[in-house]
Amino acid sequence: MKFNIEYFKTLLPENLQSIEIEYFDEIDSTNSYLLHRKDFLDRILVIADFQTAGRGRFNRKWYSNPGENLMFSIGLKNVDLADLPKLSFITSLSVQEAIEETLNLQLKIKWPNDLISDNKKVCGILIETQIQNIEKAKVVIGIGINVNQTNFPDEIKDKSTSLKLLLKIEINREILLSKILDLYFKYINIISSDFETIYQKYKSKCTGIGQKVSVLFGDNIYTGILSDINRSGELELLTENSKISFNSGEITIIKE
Repeated sequence: MKFNIEYFKTLLPENLQSIEIEYFDEIDSTNSYLLHRKDFLDRILVIADFQTAGRGRFNRKWYSNPGENLMFSIGLKNVDLADLPKLSFITSLSVQEAIEETLNLQLKIKWPNDLISDNKKVCGILIETQIQNIEKAKVVIGIGINVNQTNFPDEIKDKSTSLKLLLKIEINREILLSKILDLYFKYINIISSDFETIYQKYKSKCTGIGQKVSVLFGDNIYTGILSDINRSGELELLTENSKISFNSGEITIIKE
């Protein structure tokens, strides 16, 4: 079913009624569109019902059937460079809490910002940055959520699931997205003044802390105990010989 953009706009809280919104039946990538666009206001939302070249982290293809899921990007201008690491925290938190509040479903955050259920991915997030000057950056936050899709390509079907598969009901995408945005911009407003609350909430919803994990970083795999995720968003891994910090990578929890 096509995303109802007019109905969606009526669901937004008053403080978001003026946000710039663009909707596409089909586009190559909402992130790519915003990265190349120069003239948006301070905040913009771009929604697509289908992406022909959707992508996730590590430039992996993002698979999504038309009209079934949520694929959107939030564009922010003039973000303080000091706040860039915090955006990963608030993005995954906003989606996790919106799903919990609207659907009574608790997903876990897998560092840095995937949302999973029983080790299967429900949501992926891709944050891309363009530095504007020594203090500010333009940031594009791409979010893909498996909402009502029930079949996946063979290469990802064992690693992916959707809200519909988990709950056995059709999900209203417009209501869910409006709640995500409401929470996201509430967190944006306190990103500097009350970051500690955001950080502790994020950690409480993360999976893997205190467990044995492997970290794929570049072409290398490191194994140890995931001891912490620090306030800069780095994963801290205790190996037999040292403590290593990672600002990116992919983790796998090792079942023992």
